[in-house]
Amino acid sequence: QPLLRRLLLEAPGTYHHSLLVANLAEAGAEAVGANGLLARVGAYYHDVGKIKRPEFFVENQSGGHNPHDKLSPHLSALIVTAHVKEGIELARRYRLPEEILRFIPEHHGTCLISYFYQRAAAASDGEVDQAGFRHVGPVPQSRETAIVMLADAAEAAVRSLSRPTPGRVQAVVRRVIKARLEDRQLDQCDLTLRDLDKIAEAFFQVLSGVFHARVEYPASDPAQRGAAERQPAALPPPSGREETAAAPRPAGVERADSAQGAAAGRGDREASGPGDGAAPGTGDGRAANEAGGTYPGATEAADAPVRAVASGAGAIPGRARRGGRSADGGTVQRKRGA
Repeated sequence: QPLLRRLLLEAPGTYHHSLLVANLAEAGAEAVGANGLLARVGAYYHDVGKIKRPEFFVENQSGGHNPHDKLSPHLSALIVTAHVKEGIELARRYRLPEEILRFIPEHHGTCLISYFYQRAAAASDGEVDQAGFRHVGPVPQSRETAIVMLADAAEAAVRSLSRPTPGRVQAVVRRVIKARLEDRQLDQCDLTLRDLDKIAEAFFQVLSGVFHARVEYPASDPAQRGAAERQPAALPPPSGREETAAAPRPAGVERADSAQGAAAGRGDREASGPGDGAAPGTGDGRAANEAGGTYPGATEAADAPVRAVASGAGAIPGRARRGGRSADGGTVQRKRGA
């Protein structure tokens, strides 16, 4: 329908508000045996007048800008009440049926625009006449228009809750219905008190599906997760006589093969030469290696420097054990006495 499309494009907040009101109105109408389809379609069009000035209605505002902040309460109330007259004009221009057109004025009835009325009362020293802050009416003449009135007020009230828990939602719905009843907005429709109780329960069921709880997902930092994925995998510990190649070192750097290098390895093994009387782990480890044992000083640790030969091709001489890797990816062979 072209008018509904205009509502979607020019006042998207009002459009989605109307969809939820339509769901509530249909459920409430069916709960009391009224015409659910008529209530749904009437709810689609009940606020089409907001197309004229959508930015003056909170559901269409964004960025925290509210033009009513610069207006007087009386002028703001005139703008709000004008959307009813403008909605009727649009409905007739687009040739909507009279049954649908009735929802536009009757869904507000003669309700008080309480927000601007209270602002005016707070700014005035004396009493403020409520007549200047009420819609022109008429009050709902059918059960369907009355149900849309209740659905519209209930949706707006629940939407304003900071924590819409089931108990608070149900309390707000019943408070809204009671306020409309006490304001005599339901005097000329055929709804009974039993009907109002059924409508409240139907509204609660629909709103429970809209404001349902969600499982809170654990917080995750994408930057930290990406850094963890970029970390290299830990290398397995050396087993037997095979070791991982050391990191490449600048040319001309001699690896430490002294007693301090031996002590940096496993101190639980004695690597001293025969008869030299050295303390465990402080002797010449090469003697132990010649006998087939593992000596600490010859371990190719990641921080141990290796001799790099810049000239020639093939294997790089050094102290790397059999099966190790050179800096250029070639196989390095261990040479005795090197």
